[in-house]
Amino acid sequence: MNQVTIPAPRSWWPQQLLIGWLNLVLTAPIIYLFVGLPLVINRPAATGGPARDAQVPPRYAC
Repeated sequence: MNQVTIPAPRSWWPQQLLIGWLNLVLTAPIIYLFVGLPLVINRPAATGGPARDAQVPPRYAC
């Protein structure tokens, strides 16, 4: 007869900890670049002058 061996119970918390840490490390810079950085760059008081978008002439619909 063949005997079936049952593996010992496995702890998943190290793998979950690694995946959670990688998630934080990889998503935090992306959120900053796409959300936080444009807010900092377009701030009117950043250079002492008007916002960069204020210098662009308006586009009129034809």
